[in-house]
Amino acid sequence: MALQIRRGTDAERTAGGGVVFAEGELVYVTDTDALYVGDGATAGGVKLTDNAGAVLGSYITADTVSSTLDLQQNLDLNGKDIIGTGNINIAGTINATGNVNIGDDANTDTVNLAAQITSSLTPNADTTYNIGTPTARWNNGYFTGLVVDGQVDAVAVNANVVANDSSVMVNVSNNIFTGAFAGNVTGNVLGDITGDSAGTHTGNVIGNVTGSLDGDVTGSIFGDDSTLIVDAINKTLTGNLTGNTAGVHTGDVTGNVTGQIKGSGSGTVLAPNTGPADAELSVLNVTATGTITGAVTGNVTGNTAGYHTGDVKGSVFGDDSAVLVDAVAGSIPGENITGTVTAAFTGNLTGNAAGDHTGTFTGNIFTSLIDSGDSSAIIVTPRMDFSSDVIINNTLFINPTGNPGGDIAKIDNTGTISGIRLETQRITHTNSGELQFGDRVGFEETTTFLKQATFAEKLSVQTIAGQFSGSLAIETFTGDPDDDASVANAANYDKHFEATTTKATFGVPAQFANMTTSVRNALTPAAGMVVFNTTETKLQVYTGSAWADLH
Repeated sequence: MALQIRRGTDAERTAGGGVVFAEGELVYVTDTDALYVGDGATAGGVKLTDNAGAVLGSYITADTVSSTLDLQQNLDLNGKDIIGTGNINIAGTINATGNVNIGDDANTDTVNLAAQITSSLTPNADTTYNIGTPTARWNNGYFTGLVVDGQVDAVAVNANVVANDSSVMVNVSNNIFTGAFAGNVTGNVLGDITGDSAGTHTGNVIGNVTGSLDGDVTGSIFGDDSTLIVDAINKTLTGNLTGNTAGVHTGDVTGNVTGQIKGSGSGTVLAPNTGPADAELSVLNVTATGTITGAVTGNVTGNTAGYHTGDVKGSVFGDDSAVLVDAVAGSIPGENITGTVTAAFTGNLTGNAAGDHTGTFTGNIFTSLIDSGDSSAIIVTPRMDFSSDVIINNTLFINPTGNPGGDIAKIDNTGTISGIRLETQRITHTNSGELQFGDRVGFEETTTFLKQATFAEKLSVQTIAGQFSGSLAIETFTGDPDDDASVANAANYDKHFEATTTKATFGVPAQFANMTTSVRNALTPAAGMVVFNTTETKLQVYTGSAWADLH
């Protein structure tokens, strides 16, 4: 039985703006022989061909339903695309005249070129695209020529350097530079500079040489004004020498000399010995009217009228041959220093120091008076430990802030201690005896006890009959502490608690410990212990065997 698809005229297909056919629905237009397929969105459907019979019969054939479709003629995309997921296998030639995009993911997509390239690879923009990346580089490149306009970064270059006239400037086979050098040399030239013959340089060196030249220079040397400096024919130096020389020198010497210097009588003036560090000056006297800026490592037995700013090693003697500085013992034994010592003084000072000392004293200081020039405060850091008595004729202040009135303790010249704050965990008598107080021990309102006070196993308050009342009281003084009559007046004391040998008196309401029944039961009670039971809302006392309510 034949299969018949939906049919109609083209006017019916486009009626009302176009019929939207269901997705996959085929529509055959009877008056144009065109074939459309619906996609569920396009009005009038999507046109497949103008001749449905030709499409279904002549151009596409298949032996069976599951076999490959064979094109009987060329496939014209008519401006459309071939889309989908799959592979394209073609044994022939692919010609593409438009843009060709291959791959959409640089990390996973690959292109395998098994064929040879028969054309140039030219980018469509100058100095825009790269070959490889710093982390994905090509291995080896083989080129007949290479033209680079920018910088070339390479670990090593194994190639000759050829000039514009095709002459070899650098020959890598024999490590010889044969061209003219016009630039600056800032490193070392370790090889030979050869010109017309081996070992000889006949060209001009126009640049500056700031490194070391270890090779031989043959020929005369002239200055910028064409004056002769080195005469290679007579083997003489006619100019001033500011560097080092190992031969005979007849001009001025402004640099270091490592060879012998001989006077007009051929006698040695300067002998090198084993090296320049211990060279010996063989003349008797050296008269220097200028400044000696070099290091003097030997002994100086003459007088120096100028200033010496370097280090001096060895002892120093006075005009009477007395030792001023003993280099062996490391001390200044006798003479007075009347000038200013600006450097570090590490020896012992036995004389008087009348000047100011701004450095650090690390030795012992013996003096009858320590005072600042303007009698201002002297700050001593760090702690000073005294192994003998310290006598203070005036008042001793403890003032950590340094501000007037900021004293926390003061001892005046009558022995009165005021403003003291007790900060201790245990008060003991220095001779293991008893501490005795008068009628009262007073504390200021701001008195602070640091940490938790701990006492000996037994705390006893002992009184001496006939002297004290034999009571322990906690009171607040409301009078004038500077008025003796006010201090002696009992009415100026608000008593909080007082205990004698017979009873304890509370001057304010007493509050007992508050606890629940479970907390109370966890106690190890003693007879007479009183607590307030918050569970039962009762004041209870332990009778020695049980807790009883107090009514």
